[in-house]
Amino acid sequence: MIIFPIFYQKNNDLNVNPVSESQDAILDSLSDRNKAHWHFLVEESVSLANICQNLVKKYPNPGDLYPKEEKMILTTQMASELMTISLVLSKAASLEATLQPNPQDMADIYCTAAKYRISDLKNKLLAEEHPNYQGVFQDWLSID
Repeated sequence: MIIFPIFYQKNNDLNVNPVSESQDAILDSLSDRNKAHWHFLVEESVSLANICQNLVKKYPNPGDLYPKEEKMILTTQMASELMTISLVLSKAASLEATLQPNPQDMADIYCTAAKYRISDLKNKLLAEEHPNYQGVFQDWLSID
């Protein structure tokens, strides 16, 4: 619910450009594999923003979107994974200068696994049909 108010406040589509001037300093300190992870992060951040924009267009009233618990959970999980990748890569870039052992390899291990998790989350988020989670939850909660 923290992500969507940004999209509901905008009347027009957001122009998403997550690339900043400080990107070069980070990229210079990353291994080739981690640079690829950084580019994946940028692409998937834009993709998540587009998914959110499309959900807001599909459900112009927040009261219609927010009860779609599965969409809310998947969106939050995807945002969390992307945020963590950015933190891991930033930390790997900063540790590289201190000559800590294996910061690039450790970041690569995490980011590779995160890419698989994000792919799964995105597939679920873009799926047209979902099981009736809300109905099952309500039924279980109403059992005496």
